[in-house]
Amino acid sequence: MEIAIIGGGNFGTAVANIVARNGHKTHLWMRDAEQVQDTLTHRENRRYLPGHKLHDQIHPTGDFENRRYLPGHKLHDQIHPT
Repeated sequence: MEIAIIGGGNFGTAVANIVARNGHKTHLWMRDAEQVQDTLTHRENRRYLPGHKLHDQIHPTGDFENRRYLPGHKLHDQIHPT
């Protein structure tokens, strides 16, 4: 299953790692292109979750408009940090 996490802060990154560790290809959408590039380069969200490497199944992206990553996707659940 492919999962999309919208929001690459500390909560979104932590959730993405959990989802990926459970065997799912995970797209982590971030709004800042520089943050995406830094995260891709270092395989770590150094701004919001330093010291925690990203699982290999996590694919950071800033391309929210092009949903080719999830063809036929459906929004099933929303989780919001409080």
